[in-house]
Amino acid sequence: TPRATVTGWVSILKPDTKYNADGDFKIKVRIPRDAKGLDALLETIEEARDSAKAEFQKNPKNKGKRVKEADLPFYEDEDTGEVVMSFKSKASYIDKKTEQRRERVIPIFGGAGRLKPNEVPNFGEGSEVRVAFQASGFCNAAVGAGVSLRLESIKLLKAVEFSGGGANPFGDDDEDGYTPDRSDDDADPYGDDNGSEGGDASPGEDGDF
Repeated sequence: TPRATVTGWVSILKPDTKYNADGDFKIKVRIPRDAKGLDALLETIEEARDSAKAEFQKNPKNKGKRVKEADLPFYEDEDTGEVVMSFKSKASYIDKKTEQRRERVIPIFGGAGRLKPNEVPNFGEGSEVRVAFQASGFCNAAVGAGVSLRLESIKLLKAVEFSGGGANPFGDDDEDGYTPDRSDDDADPYGDDNGSEGGDASPGEDGDF
């Protein structure tokens, strides 16, 4: 995504288990409507939904079936004009080879590369980030055609600490990012150019994430 401001609750350091006992990582952000690359990003997300819908309708057993469209994972705030986007990823998954449950960790990057777990601040609403994600289209008779934004990683640009009681496609502009106090660095995959588009679109089953 382009540079975005976190809004609402953040479930990154600790997954949200309210609706899923296994936990979900979640983050919601606001992006200025005129942000560079945003229009193309939103079109890519809609194309993922449309592609999944077309694939569903190609199946002979679905011929003639009407397909409704599920709500998209973004909307334009009428009061501010900003685009609000929601991202989610399951906190664990079943390894298909070993059939063992594995825990997932969302990589957090800062100005000096990937942050170690003990370096990530308890950031919350008002923080500034960029989000790497995959747009995954889905379509079935129950919910219709839609798309989910599967959270892959986050670049923390400005950390606003929450006081109450959790391969990069981007380039950079003047966004050095949050930098912890340390002497050793991990490579930062967010690059150093001025790219602003993020996310990949790939229609598929809305299952693993």
